[in-house]
Amino acid sequence: MIILDKPYVSDFLKNEITRHSWPVLDNAVARAELEPSCCRLYDDAGFTRLYVPGITRLYCNSENSIGWIAEHLPHTALPDMINRCKDKVRFRKLLAPMYPDFFFRSVTLREALTLNPRELSFPCIIKPAVGFFSMGVHRVDSHTEWPETLSAIQTELDKVHGLYPDTVMDGSRFIIEACLEGEEYAVDAYFDNQKQPVVLNILHHVFASGKDVSDRVYSTSTDIISRWLAPFTAFLTQVGQHADLHDFPVHLELRVEADGRPVPIEINPMRFAGWCTTDIAFYAWGISPYDYYFNNRKPDWEALTASRAGRLWSIAVAELPAGIAPATVTSVDYEGLAGQFENLREIRRINWREYPVLAMLFPETRIEAAEELNRFLHADLTRYVRT
Repeated sequence: MIILDKPYVSDFLKNEITRHSWPVLDNAVARAELEPSCCRLYDDAGFTRLYVPGITRLYCNSENSIGWIAEHLPHTALPDMINRCKDKVRFRKLLAPMYPDFFFRSVTLREALTLNPRELSFPCIIKPAVGFFSMGVHRVDSHTEWPETLSAIQTELDKVHGLYPDTVMDGSRFIIEACLEGEEYAVDAYFDNQKQPVVLNILHHVFASGKDVSDRVYSTSTDIISRWLAPFTAFLTQVGQHADLHDFPVHLELRVEADGRPVPIEINPMRFAGWCTTDIAFYAWGISPYDYYFNNRKPDWEALTASRAGRLWSIAVAELPAGIAPATVTSVDYEGLAGQFENLREIRRINWREYPVLAMLFPETRIEAAEELNRFLHADLTRYVRT
């Protein structure tokens, strides 16, 4: 069972729906994106009847749909599982037994504006307690940066106001927490009916600097899978037990500390990597994460990685540069963006008038040519935007 919603439905997902005839909720996005003959669309009542806890599974390509779940499936475990993950404060409390010394604090925006920053420990992170896509996320290194950080957050939230429902992006409540150091990773996985995690992909999130919190480059490779599959699976097993998750897809973001301990940043419910970028698993490993989730399949990672050494598969996000108003953009040089990579598997053009993103790119890169990813990471994208 699938609920489709904005901001993006990929051709790969649409083809998978057609191939498997998965039932889809009848809504405006499904009608706009799917061919009438591809599958059956169910109205709210019919779709609700189809969902049988422990037997059928539900997937959302966007967290915009979690409000529908809360309204129509309140008798199931799904709404509370979603809330346990989506509310970052509640999630931190659930995992407190695993991280008893981890600092976090919940504040409203008004409280953040009036608190004395000298009371905080720096560096720290402030972000919406319910958020998405790095919006409103800031690292603060000293109390002197606090006022300008809050001002920047207010500006950012004003720009995206109305793009996402409050269940996805709520700018009224924030979490202040310890700044995690170490390499960052993103994991697409699901919990089966025994609360056991099944990892479908692992991506290394690369940053341009210590202050960078953007989503510009994520990469996977055989080395990344081999190094982190076992420890991340063990970590997710603990998370599933503390958060009581089952028959449930997630997109986990975490940091690995110097001693090798994984510490979660957040866990996103009911979906894998956002904007259908989970499709990178097909380019990298030849698998469909949707099919594996619905059919309770587990990747044979030894076989999948056997012949794929020496390459990186990446998600490269070309965001609308800060300071450029969408209304002033006349065109985007997509050929120039694509030309930054030697083997681009796909480029997805995004409507920058609706969302502050120009494109999602999926390059396949030889290890020897990895500098192209570093160049893109540090690139000034204004040269691809015509105003």
